[in-house]
Parts: sequence; structure tokens; C-alpha cells
Amino acid sequence: MTDLAHRVLEPYAKNSNTGNQYEFACASYILRKMGMPDAVLNSPLIEEIISKNNGSRKRDAIEKTVAKTLKEPVGDKFTLDGHIIVDIRNVTQGDDDGKTGDLILITDTGVELSLSICGGSATRNGKIEKCLTNPTCRRLKATEEDIERFNACAGEALVAHKAQYTEDYGADESLWPGGKTHEGKKAVHAKGACSRVAQWMAERFATLTNDTQIAIFKDLLRIDMESAKPADFLALVHRKTLKISFYKFGTARFTSWTPTIVADGVWLNLLNDGQKIGKIQVKYNNGIYHRGKTSSICDSWNATFNLRDVFSLTAAPTG
Repeated sequence: MTDLAHRVLEPYAKNSNTGNQYEFACASYILRKMGMPDAVLNSPLIEEIISKNNGSRKRDAIEKTVAKTLKEPVGDKFTLDGHIIVDIRNVTQGDDDGKTGDLILITDTGVELSLSICGGSATRNGKIEKCLTNPTCRRLKATEEDIERFNACAGEALVAHKAQYTEDYGADESLWPGGKTHEGKKAVHAKGACSRVAQWMAERFATLTNDTQIAIFKDLLRIDMESAKPADFLALVHRKTLKISFYKFGTARFTSWTPTIVADGVWLNLLNDGQKIGKIQVKYNNGIYHRGKTSSICDSWNATFNLRDVFSLTAAPTG
């Protein structure tokens, strides 16, 4: 059991992905149920994970998870929706393995179940939002000419951004305020560039054939002919309490597809048959200017969906 726990948790000591604290909380919960001993939670590996994920919120959540898990009894079995789990594969870094799944749970009958993990909680009306993928503009069929236009716009915004910051804070860039978001009050030029790119992207989408538009939406939702759902199960980890709710994915609710995209500032609203099902945030990959560097405006957008608008979701009991 110790070897399994180390194998599952070790990837969090090697990357600092957004949401690692929620994946760590879920993995720890499952492993404890399966028999993870205190020795793992008190090992140097945990210190490595905390060191790698050293943002205050991440660190606090990971430390809270460790303390919380140590108070739980060591179990001998974990079941999910009636399935007995005997092995786990961590695929947090492998987008080609398990689709949006972060853990692959292997049952006693050899069946592999993908578990997607995110921080959040259902609203009073049951709404559950999740970023399913980080598309490039090419996945929305931006042409090479489009990309040149996007990059030129981003470059002009960078020049204006640096000029504004120089005027406001002086020539010494080490004294400039940090922060990567293009929506920050001071990063108005970045926000303007992202809004223009969003408008151009919506216009490009409108020129595509209906079949191509449908294929793009299914790609964003991570569904295909083999599996009309992004994962088998969802684990929703409460951002404050770290309590975990498990859900089973059903297939997509739609019987027909009429996709449209409408630009709204830096957002691309995704509609099917006139109903909004999600949105894409057009953004710089790592901010317009952060620690002396700019980043791409084309390569890492956020595609977020209200999962219950798209899929049937039912509570999945655990034991």
C-alpha cells in the first residue's frame, strides 16, 4: 500500500499545476480508505509536494489535507458506485490517458474508471462549473492569417502596456506591480487585446461548416464516438472544507447540435440551439507581461462548462 500511495502522490511533487491541492485531497482520501499508513503522510514526499506547490492557498490546503487525513482511520477498501478499487494510476499530466480524468481507478475486475477532479461546489440550483480543457485558437480553427493578426494585436498591446507601466511606476520594472491576469484594473491594454481576439475568433467560427462547428464543440467537451462524456466520474472538492462529493457522468443531453459562439468582452459564449452551455476565456497564457516576459495570446484559453447543462450527473456513493 505504501508503494501505491507513493506512486499516486509523487506527481504532485514534480509539477505545480493549478488545482493540485484538490487532486491531492481526493487522492489522499481514496488512498486512506484503501489503507495508506501514517508513514506516507509523514514522509519527505509530502514536504516535497508542499515545496513544489508553495502558493499560500495551495500549501494551506495540502497541509490541511494531511492533518485531516491523519485523523481518519486507516481503511482496507474503497468503493465507488459499487466498484471495488484495487489500484490507481495518476494521469494528471497525461491528457491522452483518461481524457479529462486525473486519476484512473482500476477495479477488482480490471475495469479502468476515469475520475476527473476539481475544486468547487454545486450551487443551490445544482450548477457545477468546470474547466474541461485549455484550447489553443487552432482548436477553434483559427487560420495562420488569424494567428498573425492575433499576435500583432498582442504585440501592440504589450508596447502600450509597458509604456503605461513606465509612466505610472517608472523605468525600473522590478518595481512594477505583479499579477498575470488581463482582467486586472491596471492591465487594460491586455484586456482590450483579448476582447478584440475574441471578436475575431467568433467571426471565424461563424464561417465554418456546421459539421466543423459540431466537431469543435465535441472536442471542447471532450466527447467522441467512443465515449460521449469527458470522464466516468467527477470528484468535486469544496475549496474551503475540502469535503469531496462524487458524481457519475452520464452521456450528453443533446439530441441535436446547432453550435454558435458569441463574443462578450474577453469571453466567447458557447451556445447550442440558442442555450448557453459554456464559455471560453481568451487570455494570455501567462499574462501580458510577467517577470520580464510576455506570453502567447493564442495557446492556452480556458473552456468552462456548466456540467449539468451538458451531461446527466448523478451522485456516486462511496465506501
